Amino acid sequence: MTNLLGKNTIALILTLLILPGCSWLYPTSAKEDNSHTFVKKSFREVRLDGNVKSATIDLLARGFLVRNEEQENDYGYYSYLIFTNKVTTTYKQRLAAAHAFLCLFQDVSSVVELPVARDTLAVLYGPILNGQAIVPLRKKQESDLFLKEYDYDYAFLFSQWVARKLNKALPAVSIVGHPTPIVDAHSVMADRVQVISLEGNPEKIQEQIIAFRDKLVIPEDDIRTERFVLKTAIRTIFRSVGEIVLVEEAEAKAGADLSHCK
Repeated sequence: MTNLLGKNTIALILTLLILPGCSWLYPTSAKEDNSHTFVKKSFREVRLDGNVKSATIDLLARGFLVRNEEQENDYGYYSYLIFTNKVTTTYKQRLAAAHAFLCLFQDVSSVVELPVARDTLAVLYGPILNGQAIVPLRKKQESDLFLKEYDYDYAFLFSQWVARKLNKALPAVSIVGHPTPIVDAHSVMADRVQVISLEGNPEKIQEQIIAFRDKLVIPEDDIRTERFVLKTAIRTIFRSVGEIVLVEEAEAKAGADLSHCK
């Protein structure tokens, strides 16, 4: 682990610990960053009693949403990998999205064993037809197998629920984010839905999904504060290393074949 971080990284961390005292790094007259405002509003959780609570997300994990099975209702944020069709013109995008889904994230069944509160955990669901496919998908992590087992009918129905609230159709390949589980059209809050189109260049889809993850794990309470740059830099350094190690160890323990994720 020490070799992975290296002397330069450690030096960077020490430097960042000193820099907060430098007023030039955190100008008090800086204008408000609208992009952070968007993130802060997008990832707030509405409680049943009507009160609004800031939801800090520490980790995004993948999960398999099996037809006719209920979703867990105590995660901090919910997102869904949605393919509205299986036509040949979207195959490359669906394949790239499936590869990122299987290879970038640890399975939620393993993540819940870590010392992380469930309400700080976000889940990215992939709808599938048959629960018996979960074990092969976790072990083999084959993108084509995921596309074969994918529940296109449910995904299309899901897209209709969201489209009715947004008054526009969803992209054929997308991620849909929402602070609470989407189980029907009535559960969709139009002002809380986030749609990330993955219809573009297949080679950019992994970067888009990572960018989505990074927005989720921005520490809300630190936005526009003096220590935002410091804490974000340090958390990014250790997350980028720590999550890779955790994923590889967990998947190896589960007997996963990581060759498809190279």
